[in-house]
Amino acid sequence: MIWTVIWYWLLSAVTAADIITTRIGISRGAREINPFLAPVLDHLIELKIMALVACIVLAYFIEKSHPGESWVPVAAGTCLTFGAVVSNILHLAAYPV
Repeated sequence: MIWTVIWYWLLSAVTAADIITTRIGISRGAREINPFLAPVLDHLIELKIMALVACIVLAYFIEKSHPGESWVPVAAGTCLTFGAVVSNILHLAAYPV
């Protein structure tokens, strides 16, 4: 369970970085690449918080059914979100201040 907590804190940190880099990119004229998030960018923070809560719920149910395995979906979400942050940073170079 400790790994789940560590991965969850990492997911929270990279989610915050995703929100920040997305907002900076949008303010510089970039556009959201994710077709699911593009229409709801005004509610990005709320959606990301809901995703974090959903991740906690998912981890809870996985821990009940497969003890010791709840870190897997949280780690996967962390890695995917980290990829989005890296992509945002790379795209920010195309939109200088």
